[in-house]
Amino acid sequence: MKICYIVSMNHLKRGGLFYSTHNRILNMQDKASTVQYSVRYYDCGLVKYIKKLLNKPIIEKVGSKFVLDKLSYEYIYIKRNLWAETLRKLGLENIIFAFSILKNKEKMKNTDIISAHWVERQGYYANIIKKILKKPYVVTAHGSDINAAQSSREKKRVVKVLKDSEFNIFCQ
Repeated sequence: MKICYIVSMNHLKRGGLFYSTHNRILNMQDKASTVQYSVRYYDCGLVKYIKKLLNKPIIEKVGSKFVLDKLSYEYIYIKRNLWAETLRKLGLENIIFAFSILKNKEKMKNTDIISAHWVERQGYYANIIKKILKKPYVVTAHGSDINAAQSSREKKRVVKVLKDSEFNIFCQ
């Protein structure tokens, strides 16, 4: 069995959840073949320019991958530009994710199952992978990420991700 992990991990900011997720993936190495992708946003175009003017932190690309304990995490980058932010504000982030999945489908097509860590973004990404590539997925909710949804749209999305997954794992 080949497992594709969808996470959001920044190797430059390691903390409790970073190591918790990493150790879960590490513990699976003797049980299955795995591939790890870290989905990250980066600012570009007008969004980057506006953030610079407002003296806000700019999210940059940090390389193509990072390796820890012999596990390689390849970054899948999603642009945050004016078009993408407009779609996100309209609740159409699925279009952005669909483009990203189609761009990276060769990487994921030989996997048997998707394991998403965190519900809101990574789980939603896995939900769209299921629709496009016909891959089943499981979701691991860490701490309170299922309660972090603020708007009714985000709450509906969390419910959809949990309902459509093959299995849900809840961690404290």
